[in-house]
Order: sequence, then structure tokens, then C-alpha cells
Amino acid sequence: MQKIKPGKNLGVIEQEMLPSDYVAGANSPIPYVVNIIDGLWTGYESPGEPQTGVYVATQACVSFSAVKAIVLQLNRMMKVGLIPASILDQCRVQGYIDANSGLFNFSERYVAKMSGTTQDGNSARTVWDTIRHYGLVGQQVWPFPDTQRTPVFAWDDFYAPIPQSVIDQGKKFCNQDELPHLFDLVYEQVTDTSPASLEYHLKQSPLQVLTYTCPPWNTTDIIKACGIKPSSHATVIAGTQEDVWLVDLDSYNPWEKKLAWDYYINFAFKPVVTLAPQDVPVLPAPRNKALEQLNAIAFKAFVYQKFAVTDVARTDASHNWSLLVNALTYQGYSMTDLISWLYAHSHQHKEIFKLTQHK
Repeated sequence: MQKIKPGKNLGVIEQEMLPSDYVAGANSPIPYVVNIIDGLWTGYESPGEPQTGVYVATQACVSFSAVKAIVLQLNRMMKVGLIPASILDQCRVQGYIDANSGLFNFSERYVAKMSGTTQDGNSARTVWDTIRHYGLVGQQVWPFPDTQRTPVFAWDDFYAPIPQSVIDQGKKFCNQDELPHLFDLVYEQVTDTSPASLEYHLKQSPLQVLTYTCPPWNTTDIIKACGIKPSSHATVIAGTQEDVWLVDLDSYNPWEKKLAWDYYINFAFKPVVTLAPQDVPVLPAPRNKALEQLNAIAFKAFVYQKFAVTDVARTDASHNWSLLVNALTYQGYSMTDLISWLYAHSHQHKEIFKLTQHK
């Protein structure tokens, strides 16, 4: 087990927030949805993987933790039946699902290289935006032989150029710029990192966090807080236990750590993974001429038809949202279907909540 010196930078570059960054509870358009009531994601882990090899310290903790936060969500979606069999088949063909474990398993090495990780590490924004643009590839497609001694696998090997064929394969997973791809990814920063706030957001998604590595880091005991200090590591908070500690998933052994309840979190990021547009249920189309004008917003038309809404122009956005949810439930769709559909039509989001046209 590699011993971590307190505060040793394991690959974090802190960045100032930009006006364009999504912030939960402020400017973020990402709807809040409860996916796990108790906010505990540890039942959806894939096997732990180290960010260091025999001859290389990758400085890629931001990439390793980002991939882990995505994998937890995908494993849950798969286990509870939210991913269609046809999509799972494609994931297996692309190597996203490990043949032995049957769980999602991606190459952190791919993300680290594509995001431009250096000896200083990388920033969370850069890594998340890279995944949104270049997607992910399976672990076996671009592997990291962390135990290899002969031949030596060092820094230049880990960060070797990636063939275009592999990059093209990555874009089949997630690519915000073009279709087709299998999944969509959005993320927001959680600026309130108090335990209560973390518990709230964990009900929707695991959280990537940037923290200082308080000593002793390599322990299964509760790691006590050591004050407010610069970020030196990126990990994943995957739940809480008895209001005593935060469940922290790491790329250094032990893979699961316990951070004290008052452990200081410098930054937290919440990624949300959904099925890509082509995998979202097709909603009912309008049936009369007047409603044909609403074709671009099929769901709006559906709400209009089912509930004969005539005074929507005088309702507020929250009521319109309630109408959408009620209509969806009436038709037999789930909240996940709704969120996926809204993301798929994000370019029309202003229209979705207007609902101002009449018969």
C-alpha cells in the first residue's frame, strides 16, 4: 500500500469559477431528481483501480474520480433496468462492460490523456468537458498495466498518443456535439459542501470532491479533519453513514475511506448521466391541426391534450413542471424518461416551460 504524505498534490489544479459554470441552486438548469433515497452508492461499484503504477504516478486523480462517478450511475441504471437491452448489447460490443465482472469499466488513462493532464494534474472542469466531448472507452481498449515491470511502463507510455480509431470509439459513448451516441452527461458545481447539502445531492448522484489529504490517509479508520487547506486530491463521495462519516471512494488503497463528518470539502461536482436522445421513449404526437403547431414540443402538446389546459399562460414555471410530471405518470413513463427527454431537447428548454398556446 502506497503511503500518501499529507497535502502531497496527487493531481489537482484548482480553477476559479466561470460565469458559464452551472451551479446547483443558482444558474443550473439540471433538474433535481431523487435516484437513491438514502444517497448510498456503494452497492454499484466496479473493482477499485489505482492511479499509480510500478513506474508511474499518473497525477490523474481528477480523471479517475470522474470516471468512478460515472460508473456508479451506469451500474445502477443497469441493475434497476433503466438501460434497454439493445443499448447494453452495444455497450458490451464497445467494451464498456467488463466481460468478467459484468459491470461498466472505463479507461481512466484515456480521459487523462485526452484532457491534457500534466505533472501538475488537471482541473475538474477540463476533465468533465473532455468527457462530454470525447466520451469514454473500455478499460481493455486503452488499458493501464499498473503492475507491469517488464517492459517498463512509465509516464510517456501512460500518456502516449491515442489512435484516432480509439477516439472515435470513445465518442460513441458520449459526445455533446454530434449523434449518434449512447449516453449524455451534464454536470454542475455544488458550492455548499456542508454535510446536509452533500446528503441532499447524493440522492441524485455521487459527487466528485476536491480535498486536502489529511493524515493518516491510508487507513480504514475515520480520517479526522485537519482544517481548511488547498486541494491535493480528487475522490468520490458515495454516501454517508450514521451522520458520523462520509463514504469516500479513492484511487489509492484502501479504495473506500471514511472522512470525518466535519471534513472540509473545497469543491464538489455533481455529474448526471442519462440515456442519449435516440433511446428516450417517443412521446405522443398532437392529433388536431391546432396542436400541430406544437410539434417541436411534443410533450407540451401531450400535456395540453390530456389536461385541456386553457389558462397555462397565467401559471408559473413550477406549476407547468407539475403538469409535465403528472402527464408523464399518467402515460406510464418514469421520471428518468422525463429528465432524459428534457436533456434531449435542451435547445428547446425555453419552450418547454412556456405552455402558452391555446386551442
